[in-house]
Amino acid sequence: MKKVMTLLSVFVIVCSLNSVAQTAYRSIASGDWDNFATWERTTNVHNPSPNWVPAISGQVPTSNNTVFVRTGHTVTTGATKSCLNLFVETGATLNPGATLRVGVASSALGGGFTDTLEVDGTLGAPGSQIALELGTSCKYLWITGTGTIQMGRFRPNNGNLNFPGGPNSNGATGASVVIDNNMQFQISGNYGFSALNSSPSNDSISVTILPGRTVTLTDPTSSFHNDLSSSATANGRFVYNVNGTLDLSAHTSTTGGTKLIPFQNPASSITLNVGGVLKLGAYFKADTISTSLGGVSLNIQNGGLVDASLTTNLITGTVGSAAATPDIYFKVAGTGALRRTVTNGVRTEFAIGTTSYTPVYITGASGPAETFTVSVKDALTNPAPAAATLNKEWNIVEGTPGGNTDTLRFQWTIADQGATGFSGAVPVYIVRWNGLNWDYIGATVTGTGSAADPYVARGVDVGTFGLFTLTNSFPVAVAFVNVKAFQKQNGVQVEFGNATESDVVNYVIEKSADGRSFTVLNTLPAKSNNGGLNSYTYFDAIPNSGNNFYRIKVTERNGNIKYSNTLSINLRNRGTWVNAYPNPVKNNMVNVQLESFEKSIYTIAIFNQGGQKVYAKNINHLGGTATFTVELPASIQKGVYSLQVGNAVSTVINKIVVE
Repeated sequence: MKKVMTLLSVFVIVCSLNSVAQTAYRSIASGDWDNFATWERTTNVHNPSPNWVPAISGQVPTSNNTVFVRTGHTVTTGATKSCLNLFVETGATLNPGATLRVGVASSALGGGFTDTLEVDGTLGAPGSQIALELGTSCKYLWITGTGTIQMGRFRPNNGNLNFPGGPNSNGATGASVVIDNNMQFQISGNYGFSALNSSPSNDSISVTILPGRTVTLTDPTSSFHNDLSSSATANGRFVYNVNGTLDLSAHTSTTGGTKLIPFQNPASSITLNVGGVLKLGAYFKADTISTSLGGVSLNIQNGGLVDASLTTNLITGTVGSAAATPDIYFKVAGTGALRRTVTNGVRTEFAIGTTSYTPVYITGASGPAETFTVSVKDALTNPAPAAATLNKEWNIVEGTPGGNTDTLRFQWTIADQGATGFSGAVPVYIVRWNGLNWDYIGATVTGTGSAADPYVARGVDVGTFGLFTLTNSFPVAVAFVNVKAFQKQNGVQVEFGNATESDVVNYVIEKSADGRSFTVLNTLPAKSNNGGLNSYTYFDAIPNSGNNFYRIKVTERNGNIKYSNTLSINLRNRGTWVNAYPNPVKNNMVNVQLESFEKSIYTIAIFNQGGQKVYAKNINHLGGTATFTVELPASIQKGVYSLQVGNAVSTVINKIVVE
């Protein structure tokens, strides 16, 4: 790795020199930067075998020099120092006593080259309050190495970094800083890491923390980004790309700290892109003031996490209605997520959305304080519970599964409802995916759906979390179909189906000899709870000699219990016979029992006293005794009817009374 880094360093040096003769310095002993005896120098560092000679009086590194602090040496400074490239080798130390600027190219070199700060030893010291700065004429600075960087803060030097040409790769026309080393900044009572210096500017600067690298602010009074929002003329554009980790968690003040607030100029902007981890402290504000016209953009990219679990005061929003971004929130993509801590009785806002603001609010109802991680996307991972479903899916992950019961609130507007037919103006249900199906949670909805008065669906006593969405349709958990009992060999076959099986625990097949007192024959678990048809069978190998009554008892997850119609089979040997019950018929439902019929296709027909057929249905009878449920037409009148069951060979007739 060291060999690779050395080769890269040589490449960067050559690029920085741009074929212009340039002097480089390297240490030959420990000492002060301004002591010529500390250095030797060469005027052909780009040569693979440069000629190094000891420095003489007056020869020390300046802004257009590349500097090497070599292994075993410690170099100190007493005043502000600048250099083009800086390399601190393994086992070497550079401890500045004043501001250190890297990437400052002189006008003779033209500026605008890729410059390097490589630290494999130590830069700074514990408790240092000294600034590490990006030089005025530096367009690209690469900070790399495997060593330790402990400085007061990082910032650019004041100056116009708005270079001509198109936008750079990080979205801002101007300077780019790429961080490929771990860094600690320790300043007290001030900003410790910022793309903006201490005076309003027109600079355009992007700072990128690469994956696997961490920038940490260690002091509890330090903050991220310098707040100079009061400037009316500055139009700076500042981009932060956190693809590694930016750790601000040491900050403890709940009344002030990190503020991302743009200038008054409409051309100004602050963009925060989190593809890695951003750890916030007790205070974070991304907002505008009444005079702000610039924009603020907060983006949590796929795989990114903003960890605000320590943040007591998290402020997003706007006051200036004419601002470029009137709604400031964390725009999430893919699995990007926001983490916060929820306590009992406190409504905690998760200020997230995709192309629109669709936050979640969680209020702790029981249990200790715990963290929740929330994301949202504009598509459902699993099949929608119904056609009229909001095309939004929130993923809520509880820090300690099963730890709390909470109140959830989901916010959206009419503009979010799309073309699915979903509407907040009719009953809304909160639904959660349980791994197989959607669990339904009753919701109360407030608001009118406008941007000023959005819809909010509230569900209480939620103890299980995961993927959530909103729907208008509430499914029927149990819809019995094809319920029948028939003689099979020397026993009775019981068959039934549930056309809308969802949220069912089990089915209990019960049996009775008199139709009143039932005992349990068997219990069958629900097959899939997929909201569709599932069919079941049970064989009673020891039926009663005579009457046998069967029914199905269903237990739902919410504790509700439902029963099927009671089926009756009489196994007395009295020849072919058709029976009907209940008789008189109530609610237009009647069970037709065939006794000792041969296997065949039969027609169940009902005629009124005028001989007109009012009902007919073909059945496939497997032989023996069986019961079939008949639903009479809603238009049937009260009276006496003829019930006929027959095929091409014979017909059996009985009478029924419809009440």
